[in-house]
Amino acid sequence: MKRALVLGVEHVMGACLCESLTQHEWEVLGVVSNTDTKAPVLANLTLAELLPEDLDFLYQLAEEVDTVFFHQPYESDDSCAPFSLETIISLCENLHLQLVITTNQYDFSTNWLPSLAFWRKKSPIPVSVPNKLLKRLEAARPHCQQIHVVCLGHTLDCRNSEGYLGY
Repeated sequence: MKRALVLGVEHVMGACLCESLTQHEWEVLGVVSNTDTKAPVLANLTLAELLPEDLDFLYQLAEEVDTVFFHQPYESDDSCAPFSLETIISLCENLHLQLVITTNQYDFSTNWLPSLAFWRKKSPIPVSVPNKLLKRLEAARPHCQQIHVVCLGHTLDCRNSEGYLGY
C-alpha cells in the first residue's frame, strides 16, 4: 500500500487530496496546523497536528511515507501553511521522497494544438512555474524520487475520477 503525507488537510485542497488518495487505497498521514478547523474523517487517514516548531516530528512522519503532497497557498496567504515550500523540498531531498506540489497560483501555458480535432490525448496542461522555483526544483531532482507540480484551477476538482489526481 502506498503511503502519503498530506500537509494542510484542514483546507479544501488538502481534504480533497486525502479523499482522493484514500479512495485509491493510499494510507495517508494528514497534517493539520489547527485542530479547531474541520478535517475529514476517512478510512486510512491518520491526522497529526504540527506547528512550525515541530520540524523534527515532521521528519519522523515523513520517514513513514513514499510521497509528500504539499498545496502551495497564494503568496499573500502563507499563514495557512505551517512549513514553507523550501522546508518541504529539503525534507524530500534529505529522505529521497517523491514530492507533489499542488497549486492554483501559477499561470497556465496555453497551447493551440488541443483545440484541433485530431488532438485527443489526455495530458496535463503546461504550467509556468517561476524561474527561481524551477531552478530550485531542478537542483532537488537528483535527490528526490520524483517531483511533480500540478496546477489546479477553480474549475478542477481532484475528487473527479476523470481528473489527473483521480488516478
